[in-house]
Amino acid sequence: MSNINKYKKLTVFLCALLTFIGVSNFYAKCYNTYESVDYLLNQKLNLQNGGASITIMQNDQIKYQNCFGFSDGETKEKINKNTRFNIASVSKIFAVVATMILVDDGKLDIDKPIYKYLPEFSMANENFKKITTRMLLSYSSGISGTFLDGYEGDEYDKNYIKKFLEFIKTQDLKFMPGESSFYCNNSIVPIEILIEKITGQTYMDFLQEKIFTPLGLENTGVSLGEYSTNGGTNIAYAFENGKNISPLSVSSYAAGGLSSTAEDLCKLGVIFCEDAQNQILSKKSIEEIRKINSNVIPNKIPEQVYCLGFSKVVDKKYKFVECLSKSGVSNNHQAMLFVLPGKNVVVSILISDKDYESWFSTNNDLAFNLLDEIIEILN
Repeated sequence: MSNINKYKKLTVFLCALLTFIGVSNFYAKCYNTYESVDYLLNQKLNLQNGGASITIMQNDQIKYQNCFGFSDGETKEKINKNTRFNIASVSKIFAVVATMILVDDGKLDIDKPIYKYLPEFSMANENFKKITTRMLLSYSSGISGTFLDGYEGDEYDKNYIKKFLEFIKTQDLKFMPGESSFYCNNSIVPIEILIEKITGQTYMDFLQEKIFTPLGLENTGVSLGEYSTNGGTNIAYAFENGKNISPLSVSSYAAGGLSSTAEDLCKLGVIFCEDAQNQILSKKSIEEIRKINSNVIPNKIPEQVYCLGFSKVVDKKYKFVECLSKSGVSNNHQAMLFVLPGKNVVVSILISDKDYESWFSTNNDLAFNLLDEIIEILN
């Protein structure tokens, strides 16, 4: 298949995909765009209450990039490649990478009980002393739920972490550490505390120094509510009747409190690919992240298991041999990051829309059917 036909097919496929989710008149700027395809997309797509951004990278290079709809319902500013979206739980992947940087630096053993690093961390059940950093990152610690007091809202809650530590002291374990897996935000919040304790830096300063700057992530940082309060611009609003909806602030950066662009997320995802050039982690740490740390997750379609932070698809019906996936949903925003390490392919899709339903998630075959199509096109 010629390169021209490959990218035409990819564009038409994404057109059909976005038509299915209710997107119908959009602005697109992508690599290898053709007038006939642009015309088709402009006729068919229209996002009524927000916008979307898609980036596909292979071998460290952008192969495809589209921007759909509007970032601002009041000014009709169009989404562009630098428009930030809340990425919700995809923020957890930054926490995983930050943790493994400390492992590479010899400052952290992920199989050592976390209370030995964080004596202020305790729970009602004494078996919490068996919880390790690996268990926290693979959702197998026995901790459950989300501590909601200040977790998200119009403003960042600077007391959230302190309140979390008081709350978790009163909580029992859902199961014994390491005996099962249960996805939750509370399992990741201690990672933020741990990183600050070990480094003596704020969590965000550490991410900036060790991840954002080395990888060239120029449009990644705190959640949109906090970012806009601090004067940040070019953010993806969802809107209703032409009026912007205030973006959410999330007070646990590690669990769900970051914003980013599709391009920046792809740059992060590239480090998990086998032929990555700009590497901030050792090969051993990348292998640890990709290693399976759970049994098959109940009620997940397609079949998946937990790694560190990511889910890994183990369903044999797809063309890809290995797929690391992470999705996140917050108020009016959804983020998806897919990494095919053996193919050196990374896909990031970010959406802001008041009426958008979370059909496109790691629970849905459609996301992985898209990856199958991408592999066929890029091969």
